[in-house]
Amino acid sequence: MLNQMSTVEVVHNGKIVSEMFPIPTYCNFISLSDQQKIALDLTSKYTTNSDAKIERFILNMPKYKAKMKQNQRIARLSPMLYRLTELTPMVKKIIFGITLLVNLMSCYAYTYKYEEPKIVYIYDPRDWLREAVDI
Repeated sequence: MLNQMSTVEVVHNGKIVSEMFPIPTYCNFISLSDQQKIALDLTSKYTTNSDAKIERFILNMPKYKAKMKQNQRIARLSPMLYRLTELTPMVKKIIFGITLLVNLMSCYAYTYKYEEPKIVYIYDPRDWLREAVDI
């Protein structure tokens, strides 16, 4: 298990104060993709305002918290299943690659034969009337 305590340095009344806080156990179950998303949001060059970055981080926390709690439940039920859920992004990429390969192979194997369009006579009800009158 990871260390369950962490520290943060805060500027308070002009002084840097170091505060310790407990880390919830479900935080150990954050996925690698979520870690990368959080890091990308916090280091984004498109938003230079640190308040906006923190606000976006706080707004996304319920989503990340729910994912971490779900991962914790899965890990409690079946550690093997939890390890498989960590591989989900890689499996998605493999499935996409296979799908793309099959589509490219079917495009290559398909032969299109051009045929001149056939002129089809469209029946006009007036033709029947003309034939009936001519008789």
